Amino acid sequence: MHKTWTGLILVVFVLAAAGALAAEPLVSFEDEAMAGVRVTLARVERVQMHATHGEWAAKVVYPGNEKDSWPGMSVPLSGITLGDDVKFVVDIFNPSEKALRFSTRIDTEGKGTSYISRTINPGANKYEVSFKRADDPHAGKKVKGLFIYMMKPREDVTLYLDNLRLE
Repeated sequence: MHKTWTGLILVVFVLAAAGALAAEPLVSFEDEAMAGVRVTLARVERVQMHATHGEWAAKVVYPGNEKDSWPGMSVPLSGITLGDDVKFVVDIFNPSEKALRFSTRIDTEGKGTSYISRTINPGANKYEVSFKRADDPHAGKKVKGLFIYMMKPREDVTLYLDNLRLE
């Protein structure tokens, strides 16, 4: 009987810890400073549109360029190893009428870098990148951060991002 209660308490603790992890965003757009976000070649402003966590989201404008460019934002991340059973998740609203390709660069210790791209359809999207990538040559390395970006936009692209989190 004692083992049953100990096991039940352990399960409740693990579920509570997982819920706390999922509940806290990596970056809060509720804070004017948007602490931790570093923007490269894009424009970001806080808006009260398309928010999924709190009242504020980030309106990100990725400027078009006839030369190749990779505008986006860096997201700080620590305590994750490439290969962990964890996902980086972002709620993205695409106000355009066409599907877009959105990309993530995962930076790991040393010179390890992994790239992932997914389609963002018109309207609301849940963009997910799994760190459980057994086929990745950098598996087992500690993740230093992420860069989420548009690859080579030729015309201006606007997206609304919110609730950047781990699940």
